[in-house]
Amino acid sequence: MLDQALLNTLKSYLDQAHTITLVCGKDANIDVLAATSVLADVLASLGKEVQLVSPQKIETTVISGLEEAETTIGKQNLVVSFPYQENAVDKVSYHIGDESGQFYLTIKPKKGHEPLDSKTVEFTYAGVESDAIILVGVTKLQDLEQLYIGYEDFYEKTAKISFTQNGSQIGDVNVSAVGYSSLSECLLVMLNSLSYSFSAESATNILSAIDVETDYMRSLKASAVTFEAVAQLMRVGARRLRPQVSELTAHEETATVQAGAEIT
Repeated sequence: MLDQALLNTLKSYLDQAHTITLVCGKDANIDVLAATSVLADVLASLGKEVQLVSPQKIETTVISGLEEAETTIGKQNLVVSFPYQENAVDKVSYHIGDESGQFYLTIKPKKGHEPLDSKTVEFTYAGVESDAIILVGVTKLQDLEQLYIGYEDFYEKTAKISFTQNGSQIGDVNVSAVGYSSLSECLLVMLNSLSYSFSAESATNILSAIDVETDYMRSLKASAVTFEAVAQLMRVGARRLRPQVSELTAHEETATVQAGAEIT
């Protein structure tokens, strides 16, 4: 369960961070997707600049708010590249137009060499920089594949906050959902404790995760805290949904045999 010392440390990290990289774990189930989406929504409402990334493309019709998720992490710097010939470039300079405010990069060839062919110029992004990394459903950084490989120094040097169901030790702050029906239920308790507000859309996402993880409140994992959470979520406008079977893991599919449309 969440203790006050952990909550105080977590709030301190979040208060100090302006830019945050929010990482959704690989092969995320509905619970992890919901927690990721809710964190993105809450952090944005707090005025944080959030980059949401996942090792693979996120496809879900149940959890909303993940449409902007990217599968690449290094987008801090614009990189201009072109085939280079030794001694072909005389000087690289730039200036900013007085009236237009336009940025001009000038690549001057040496005498006897042709100007750079504009068709060979490529524009890409590289580099990453954040005040904090939030990892949701991640137990090993290596599982993040292209989001981690090549960016080891970034993860090493940046403050990390980890949210997992069964706990991990990869973060500077590690939030475990042990004792709760789901990661999303744990997140709701955390938001309430920190007095962070959330939207009706986020409430629906949390409720969808709780429903799946508790077999629609039939599982013994559903506690008094769970029922209180559902009541709170529905009061703020959460809708009850049933995910399609194709979106469920084997465990979740077993718990949701009666998959169908929205519950009214």
